[in-house]
Amino acid sequence: MPEFRISVGQTASSDINPAGDVDTYGIRLTAGQAYSFDVDGDGLDPTLTIRDPFGTAVAFDDDGGGGFDSHLDFLATSSGTYTLVVAGFANDTGHYDLVTAIA
Repeated sequence: MPEFRISVGQTASSDINPAGDVDTYGIRLTAGQAYSFDVDGDGLDPTLTIRDPFGTAVAFDDDGGGGFDSHLDFLATSSGTYTLVVAGFANDTGHYDLVTAIA
């Protein structure tokens, strides 16, 4: 069960701390729609994983957003609640902003 809820077009700010911490966000996506997800770290090398409504990891990024930030363009293949998983690479800690948008 996701820890937090977020809607497309919103930004969430949080911290990964202590080492090994993971934040999860439930987000409702629509089949056939393209989305953009960014995790901008401040003192954190973030990773981003997308899990489909069945819990299967369907996308992952570690530095695709420039520098150490994460970025994923994602096309939802089914409608439902997906999970965005934000973590620190190699147990890194720090602050981040998660930005969600329609692509």
